[in-house]
Amino acid sequence: MNSLLMQYNDSLLDLPKIAHKLNFHLLKVSSYPEESKIYIERFPKGNNSITAEQVIRERWYSNRSDKRVKDILRVFKFRFLAFDSGFLFLQNNVKLFGKNDWSWVVIVHLTLTDPLFRWFSCEFLFSLPRSSTFTREQLSRDLTNMMPEETRAYTRNTFAGKLITALKSLRMLKGHKNINKGALEFSYLGFYYLLYLLKSIDFDIDKFHQTSLFKGFFESQEEYLNALEKLKSQDYISLAWFGGQPAIHLKQIDGVVYI
Repeated sequence: MNSLLMQYNDSLLDLPKIAHKLNFHLLKVSSYPEESKIYIERFPKGNNSITAEQVIRERWYSNRSDKRVKDILRVFKFRFLAFDSGFLFLQNNVKLFGKNDWSWVVIVHLTLTDPLFRWFSCEFLFSLPRSSTFTREQLSRDLTNMMPEETRAYTRNTFAGKLITALKSLRMLKGHKNINKGALEFSYLGFYYLLYLLKSIDFDIDKFHQTSLFKGFFESQEEYLNALEKLKSQDYISLAWFGGQPAIHLKQIDGVVYI
């Protein structure tokens, strides 16, 4: 593993469900917010697998080629199905998630399952001021330090483009040659799901702001801590403070189905 990428393997992120081994899933399957919602809505409850033949026969993805469908299923199994509690939560409540809420869901899962996306979102973009611009070439150069030395320039450039496309689909980036950085619009349900999923994989959510993960969702620790107060005000969580350290307890929300 590249030595710079290893810095994200601190003890707070050292959990089996958080991927640290490089993968290039985004080369084949982008963030695909609509496709991921279809996957979760239609996946048979109580099952832990589904065949590509069934998905093709039932036309989940309309006229997508057989190969594309197989790629989607292979990646979504890793991206979503591997998180048992989170997947059930989404299945049981998918209709409650609006477009912006679902952007949070997709970013949460990309962040946990793709270390290069995590670096892009939590480090590269976080380091840029709001509304600044960058180019694919600039991103590709920075990826040189995050990918194995033997990675070809073509692969690195293509992957840079895929990272950009993934967040364009989620309305966090826009532009063509010069890419404009935006911000993730706040979502009560999306933020709650982030905390719910992390807690389900034994992550200490009280220490979330002490890791790089918060940078993929908030522009500063202060913004994150203020967002906790927003959740508290709407009765999503109970919250106590010990100095500057939050103690977070997730509440059960009216209208939400739990396992």
